[in-house]
Amino acid sequence: MSNDPSVLLILCPPFWMKLPPLGLAYLASFLKEKGYPCEVLDLNVSFYHKFTARVKSQWLKQSSFLYHDDFFDKVLQDFDNEIKSIIDKIKAQSFNAVGFSVFRSNRTFSVRLAQRIKAEIPHIKIIFGGPETMEHKNSQLSLFPEDIKEVVDYMVVGEGEKGLLKVLSGIKNKKDIPFIVESEEFYDLDDITHPTYDEFDLSLYERKRALPILASRGCIRLCHFCSERLLSKTFRMRSARDILDEIQMHMRERDIVWFTFHDSLINGNFKILYELCRLILERNISIKWEAQAIIRDDMDSDLLSLMKQAGCFNLFIGLESGSDGVLEKMNRGYTTEGARRFFRKCKSAGLHFEVSMIVGFPGEGDKEFAETIRFIGENKDLIPKIAQINPFIIYHGATIGRELESSKGSYKINQEFSASLERVNALVDYLKSENIIFTPSFVNNLITQGYKL
Repeated sequence: MSNDPSVLLILCPPFWMKLPPLGLAYLASFLKEKGYPCEVLDLNVSFYHKFTARVKSQWLKQSSFLYHDDFFDKVLQDFDNEIKSIIDKIKAQSFNAVGFSVFRSNRTFSVRLAQRIKAEIPHIKIIFGGPETMEHKNSQLSLFPEDIKEVVDYMVVGEGEKGLLKVLSGIKNKKDIPFIVESEEFYDLDDITHPTYDEFDLSLYERKRALPILASRGCIRLCHFCSERLLSKTFRMRSARDILDEIQMHMRERDIVWFTFHDSLINGNFKILYELCRLILERNISIKWEAQAIIRDDMDSDLLSLMKQAGCFNLFIGLESGSDGVLEKMNRGYTTEGARRFFRKCKSAGLHFEVSMIVGFPGEGDKEFAETIRFIGENKDLIPKIAQINPFIIYHGATIGRELESSKGSYKINQEFSASLERVNALVDYLKSENIIFTPSFVNNLITQGYKL
């Protein structure tokens, strides 16, 4: 029996639930390799299956009632025995620490459950990680309750593996550990243990014979609205052989045939992407996969065609705006004409793709919004689908977020946000009038708890 601290990793609702959480899968496999007993509790998917059909139908939306502060109270009221069983499990198995993966959507639920656990097991160490800890560190405002340090013992910021290991090592050796622990990044992603998903009941997830996978961390661009470069400071991509070794492991051990890449971009390194596709074809591996991609003028049609041959059936592409002026303000790295050329290459390669839009970015006026409408209309036969439409949302620590927090009050920002919502509705009305395909459940789907700074 290991003398190392044991940890229970928890994902609270509400969150995306079609696939198991990739981050916790990575952490669990990494900790076990280092000798730390670890279990995962995906409360998001387990509670999803306990709710009514009405709630389930809204789960993938950022539905207003799901994100109210009283959501945890509703769960307590309906499923108090389940909450008690979680705490009994922690007591019975003598976990030394409980780690929460915290996002905007599940922040309140995570805090409330942590409070409940701490109240009943005062000696337990509570660890918060995930994007929201980075947001908290970089924000001029506290995103958590004022007494958060009475509940949470440590916050891990950045890529979680080494930071969480540092916390558990400190607990084991009774060393002083700061409240905020900055996690070091892996230089070579091939050094990270492949997630096995042994800790998950895959039958609970909507997509069958499917798993998330990661080819890279970080991003090659510095878009002003994005906080990706705060989560991962450098862009790194796994070798093609390491990615394929993991794919074949999941095919062999779990009969997986569908992979969803959770990278910010699959096309950050052309050489590795080309090699991955070549190996898939060379080994005659029959899979289907989807990924996010960025618009790149230097990406040729041959590589896009090779991706299609190797099983890529869909790309999610952040267009964000159809105005050159707004794209420049966003620091997107391409023009509308560059986007048009890229879309034509995708279409000629037979690759289906869908795009996301952001409206109300600072500097977007009526003229720029009209340019976006016009661009979509002119290219409606080229763009297969508008997958996501959201108003501009501040991510604390992102370039534009720091500028706005320094120069404007929350009232002014929220006033502008309300105007952005009106533009979202106007864009949706236009898409309907032109019979342009879009995903209704992904309209305003990044909004949580209304909109508060």
